[in-house]
Amino acid sequence: MRFITGDDTGILKWVHVEAKKVERLPGSRRRGDAAEKLCWAGPPADRETRLAVGYESGAVEVRLSTSGEVLGTFQASPNVRCLQAAGDNLLVISKDGSGHLLKNWCAEEFTKTP
Repeated sequence: MRFITGDDTGILKWVHVEAKKVERLPGSRRRGDAAEKLCWAGPPADRETRLAVGYESGAVEVRLSTSGEVLGTFQASPNVRCLQAAGDNLLVISKDGSGHLLKNWCAEEFTKTP
């Protein structure tokens, strides 16, 4: 079994339970920006191919779960409290009851990061 986690320095890590090994997700550090919320964000047929990460600053990134490559970013309010895939093409991002619906979050139209 393995799972992914984020820390207060913005690093994302795979934890391999049986092997007792921790592996850093390449390219995953956002210096000084804590990873606060994570959710699987791949297409409905395979959610675990992509990962959405909500950072303390309000930045939300969608990354490939294997390579850590950033597929796109979105700026929400700081201190994201909920990330959730909703339906085929919606990602719910909320803080204290207010929220955003990000359409086409797993589609090619998602904003590319330079």
